[in-house]
Amino acid sequence: MLRHIGLATKIPPRTLVGKRLYALLILFLCIAAFSRPAFSVQNSTVEGVVKNASGAPVAGAFVKVTSADTGLTVMAISREKGRYSTPSLLPGRYSVQGVGGGFQSDVRGPAEVESGKMMEFMPPT
Repeated sequence: MLRHIGLATKIPPRTLVGKRLYALLILFLCIAAFSRPAFSVQNSTVEGVVKNASGAPVAGAFVKVTSADTGLTVMAISREKGRYSTPSLLPGRYSVQGVGGGFQSDVRGPAEVESGKMMEFMPPT
């Protein structure tokens, strides 16, 4: 024979602590929804062309792009016609240096890279 088991206890009313936690949760969600994110969107780009001392483009060269603000270094390799690109960077100040093959150029920069912008930056020859 089946027996119906009902809820014998009532759900207790919200306590003062529960109300405060609920209010804090709602406040946090509102702030998170309507405020700027704590971490900026990584949508800035540094790009350029690597050239040798005679001015000819160099494919396969390493380019070191370093943030002056955080010290983070991103490496890129130049493609045909010497072009390189480092997308998805945080806005900030960056310097550029060509390295590799036993050679390295002087450091150029730092230059300001703005959010959502592309910065054309040629490593020194």
